Amino acid sequence: MSGHEPGMPSPCPPPPARSAELRERFAEEVRSERPGLSALCLLVAAEGDGRLDEAGMDAVEIELDRLAG
Repeated sequence: MSGHEPGMPSPCPPPPARSAELRERFAEEVRSERPGLSALCLLVAAEGDGRLDEAGMDAVEIELDRLAG
């Protein structure tokens, strides 16, 4: 069993350079005075699935801000 929903594509990890960048950004965010939970979640998601790019993460942040408003 793959652990994914039927019909859902399997996640693909990001390239090593992108992975290192995401991990560094995660570490910086965690150490910040007020870490953003949504940013941390998106960085973890991008590390788990390399198809989540900057534009996708920005779109999610915008939608979350809209929903919170």
